[in-house]
Amino acid sequence: MPGAFCRHGTVWTRCKICRQEYLEAEKARALAGGRFKTDKNLAFKCNWMDTDYERPCGPRGRRWNIHEARHAWCSMPDNECRLLEEGKIRKVGPFPCYECRLFTRWEITTGVISGKRPGKGLRFDRELVGKLALLTTRGPKDVEEDRVIFGFLRIEGSHPDPEYGSTVLTGDPETSLKIPRRARLRFWDFYTNPRNPTNLWGYGL
Repeated sequence: MPGAFCRHGTVWTRCKICRQEYLEAEKARALAGGRFKTDKNLAFKCNWMDTDYERPCGPRGRRWNIHEARHAWCSMPDNECRLLEEGKIRKVGPFPCYECRLFTRWEITTGVISGKRPGKGLRFDRELVGKLALLTTRGPKDVEEDRVIFGFLRIEGSHPDPEYGSTVLTGDPETSLKIPRRARLRFWDFYTNPRNPTNLWGYGL
């Protein structure tokens, strides 16, 4: 990936000329090699939290994630936050979702499938030790282009989640980081999907 700014003095992902040149070069390299590289970093779409990932969501975060955005995990019938919203329990535990564990246990899970196979864990089979897991999110009023990087984990290991079978990635506390709000960068200013420029999301960077 090129540097942040192109020869025209703007962020290169916003420059139509440089972005197109980069995509064409990436496509040529992929075709020459017969496949796209897979030894790359990861980016995770994390649910927005009104507590900025310091503790479980407050009323505003629960309302957004459960009732408005209807995120898969938050909307599951046995989810603690949903049970709290429905008045079936009086409080939630310290870790009702993986976002709550990001900067306390320095770990993230690959999540669960919604739709036809709800509750089934997603798994990664390739080697990820030493890679970065970029943590991204966007607020309730933000569009996808406003997504920010609010932290990252430098992966030091992984193991299967005993309940759902998803992959749990553990980060090295010494080289992982939560980025202060004032220093967060917009994700799409620094990444594009060379295989499909019109499709914003893919599995790897």
